Amino acid sequence: MKENQVVKNFSHLSTLKGWRWEDTKPTLRSDSNLLFQISGGAVFEKELSGINQSPYSRIASFQNCLRTDTWDKIGYSGRHHLLFGMIGHFMFFEDDEFSTKQIMIKTALEFLNDYLGISLENLAVSVHPNDSISLSIWKSLNIKNIRFNPNNTSVDPFNLRYGTRTEIIFLGQSGAECELWNIVFHSNSYKEGEIKNSKITADSGASIDRLIRAHDFKNNDYETDYWRDFISLIDGDTVTKMRLAEMLKASTFLLTENLNPGNKGASYVLRKIIRESYNLSSSKEQCLSNFIVTENYWLNNLNSKVDDFRLELDTYQLALGKGEKEFKKIINKKGKLEEKDILFLFDSFGYPKSLAIKKAKEYEK
Repeated sequence: MKENQVVKNFSHLSTLKGWRWEDTKPTLRSDSNLLFQISGGAVFEKELSGINQSPYSRIASFQNCLRTDTWDKIGYSGRHHLLFGMIGHFMFFEDDEFSTKQIMIKTALEFLNDYLGISLENLAVSVHPNDSISLSIWKSLNIKNIRFNPNNTSVDPFNLRYGTRTEIIFLGQSGAECELWNIVFHSNSYKEGEIKNSKITADSGASIDRLIRAHDFKNNDYETDYWRDFISLIDGDTVTKMRLAEMLKASTFLLTENLNPGNKGASYVLRKIIRESYNLSSSKEQCLSNFIVTENYWLNNLNSKVDDFRLELDTYQLALGKGEKEFKKIINKKGKLEEKDILFLFDSFGYPKSLAIKKAKEYEK
């Protein structure tokens, strides 16, 4: 299954259920609160908090997101991604607590079960111990594996609205689990997980990578055809290939949004991503070739940004020059690189630790 199939199917279901459909907004944020969209709900945070009034009581969406808070796990954990798509459905003060929870929960489960073909036996849910309404709804839908989690509470980014959340969990092979869908319910008042207001807001988010993983019944996001087909086109080391693929994909989409590498804010994040692509490649030429492949795979080379990518690689190569000379001096003298040498190269020349370790291993071979 591919991302566009998931999006198309969810758009179809949510529209039938009365949601207004909205396609992805730019990943790059235009305000100062966040550099990037970090979730589908982040797009509607003011409407969910009651600061802005939405012209629609229900909105469903697909949103490209970017997160760097799990930077060291990206490409290695099999479930943490840099740039990723999310689907979600949102309700803004349309109905009371019971009706809102029932609509949100039933729609999510219907999509998983009827549209993606995920068996109820392979799903578990978590609820707050005081959320008796969500508990009763899940039981009425024949979900047997229900867990109580006192941490299933939530507060909006503006500290205005509080509430509970319920999570849908995929049960994979050999006991492997991953959260599929997070559904949050907010009111103006909150006490020990209880919602008091008559009309509430609700938002949800489901990672498309994980939905495809559950549909394909895999234990790792990179085992799905969605990722495997792309990764097979990337030329690189087997161990770091997935991470390289993540960096290249994110670079492609951010450059397409006309973001340029730089030293501040979102531009600095893009610079860091492109330079990590270089660090994970055997050469500038290999990195550039992989970027062209990535552009073609995800965007069919529309509005190619290969020149911008190449310029940043050239800039980085120049910056690495002094560190590279010192690296060769140390490795030729000692025949290996010690921890203190790696720290020296980083502190004195900004030479990346990951690159120093990678090149040292190549030398030892």
